This record gives sequence, structure tokens and C-alpha cells, in this order.
Amino acid sequence: MYRSHRTAVFARRRLALAAVLTATAAAFLSGPAPFGMTNARAASAGDSAPTQSGANLTGSEDSLPAVVFVHGMNDTADAFTDMKKKFVEAGWPESDLFAWDFEGWRDSNQVNAMRFIDAVNSRFGATRKVAVVAHSLGSIPTRLAIQLSGRPYSPESAKHSFGNRIASWTSLGGPNLGPGQKWYVELGLGLACGKGILKDLVTASTCELNDGSFMELLNRAPTPMPTDYEEIYSPDDGVVDNGVSRLPDAPNNRSTKIDGVTHGDLPRNSRVIDHVVTRVKKFKDGAQVRPDSAFPPSDMSATTVTHGELTYVTSFRGAVDAKATRVRVIVTDSAKRIVFDQSVPQSNGRWSLPVDSTMYGGDFHVRVIETVNGRSYEATQTVRA
Repeated sequence: MYRSHRTAVFARRRLALAAVLTATAAAFLSGPAPFGMTNARAASAGDSAPTQSGANLTGSEDSLPAVVFVHGMNDTADAFTDMKKKFVEAGWPESDLFAWDFEGWRDSNQVNAMRFIDAVNSRFGATRKVAVVAHSLGSIPTRLAIQLSGRPYSPESAKHSFGNRIASWTSLGGPNLGPGQKWYVELGLGLACGKGILKDLVTASTCELNDGSFMELLNRAPTPMPTDYEEIYSPDDGVVDNGVSRLPDAPNNRSTKIDGVTHGDLPRNSRVIDHVVTRVKKFKDGAQVRPDSAFPPSDMSATTVTHGELTYVTSFRGAVDAKATRVRVIVTDSAKRIVFDQSVPQSNGRWSLPVDSTMYGGDFHVRVIETVNGRSYEATQTVRA
């Protein structure tokens, strides 16, 4: 009697679990798709926004960063077809645009981070400046690749650092702080991870988003210098909650809201595309990390003077190549405002930027771009004054 009753109870539990998983699968397949699953449709007609105007750029290795696009789960490189066309219109040669079609997206994000580095290096070499645009799940291995390569900075690591030459990283609806929607965590990842079911929805890569140790590794230092970061999100995403898309504010990170765009349309929407192209244009100086860099960021500093309880900045200074013919210094404050952007002279490999106006002490993001033998190189550092 007892054995029959226990067998019946287990049977009912198995049926209940099967019903939950079936309902979960139905919700995934009939509702909004998680992390980049899409019907690969073009942006809707209502997405037409004025195209950002600007001078057409001359595409070359010395003037523009190469752009690498990374799709989300159950998607392909075709997600970025329209965006690539817009970059071409803005002056990029097609050879400098690379949509990485990573069929192994189901694998661990740590494995895909290494694959991503190899793919980019194979396409553009080991020193070319690169801008990364990632949709949904593609945000995870790309950001991990930046973090796992050459941090903390040292002159030796700069020779080999992948992350140190990523000019910008732009995430479109990425699950950057976790899986996103509660129902997906509880009914999808919570029940199916490690069970070998729902293989197109619950994978090693998505289960890691619900793994505290992996997410702690990913977000211990979420936006390391010198890369510039931005997370684009939409209140109408419908798949990834806005709260997990946005990384903590930092001098080199910001988040941008674009209304009326569903998750799958983020890489295809004309307003998103215009914003991304305009953003990447900011790196049109083509600054590259020199493998034999003579000015590690630790050389940057600020001079201050104290009056009573107040500290004032009097200058910023640092080191460059003694052969540099042009040195540009860009200083951003903790509120992400550019307080200086100007060329300064250098003497015997040292530069100094005097501060004539009243500026209180604090944390500043200092970016230095030097031109040596017709090529531009850069270094960045957060300077505390």
C-alpha cells in the first residue's frame, strides 16, 4: 500500500514538472524570445527616425576603428545587416566590418570569450583598434574577453592585451547583471539547467547567468579602462529587464534608453542603428595601442593645491613618446562631463595641461592620444586628484 502510494505521488510530481516545462517552452516559443531569439525580421516602418548627419569619413586603419558585431542566442550575423550598411554609408570600408557568427553560443561564455579573441585577432591582427557592438547574450563573452586580457595594466601586458585595444563596447539589451525576467529564472533556468532539456533555451551559456560565482567574476570590475562602455536598452524590450541590462555608472560607462523597440529588433531598429554609428564615430581618430607603449597609464597624475578643507586641481600631466608630434588630452569628470579636450605641447616626452579655472579635486578619466610618425596611439587612466 505504502509503495503504491509513494509511486503514485512520484508519478504526479513528474507529470507536474513536465507540465511546467511544457508551459515554459510554450511561453518561450510563443512569446518574446530570450537573449536574441528573433524571427530575423527587419525594423518596422514606424522606426524611421532622422538619420544623424555628419561628414563622411575616410575609412582606413589609421582613421577608423574596425567594428565587430556579435549576435545573441538563436540568431545569426544577419541581425546586423542593416547596421553594417549604415556604417558603410558613414565611411567604413566593408573589410573593416566583421559580424562574428558564433554557432557555439550554447557553450560556456568563458569558452566563447577566448573564441571571440581568436576570431577578432584572426580578422584584424593583434594591435588594430576595435569597436564592439553586441546584442543580447553576445554582450557576455565579449565583455568577459575585455576583462580577461591584460588586467591590471602593465607595460608588458599592453603588448598582448586584447581588452586594452577595444575602443568601445556597446551592448544592445544585454543580460549584463543576470538572466533578466523572474519567470525565466524560476521556470526555465531554475528547473532545466543541467537536465539536458529545452536545449535551444537553457544552455551552458544561459545557465552561467544564473550562476553566482560566474556573475561575480564578470561583474567584479564590470567596466575596466581604457574601453568606453554603453548599454542601450528599451522599456519595450519584453525579454531582458532593463535593470539587468544597465551596468553601474562610471566615468567610462553610460546607459541610453530608446523607447518603442522590442528585444529582437534592437540591432535592426533605425534609431538604434543611427545612435550606434554616431557613437562609434567618436573614435574616428583611429587611436591604437602601441605594443611597445612608453607611457603606461600610471605615469598620469594631477597636481593640486589645498586651501583650508578644499583641494583644487592645478594641472594634469603625463608621459608620451619623445617623438610625438601631437598630443591630445581629454579629461572627463565623475559626472561624465568633458572638462578638457585640447592639444598640448610635449617636451622630452612629458606633457602638462594647466588648469586655469577653479576645479575641485576628485576622480577624473584622462585619455591621452599621441601621434608618432603619422600614427595615433592612446592610453587612459582614472586619476584621483
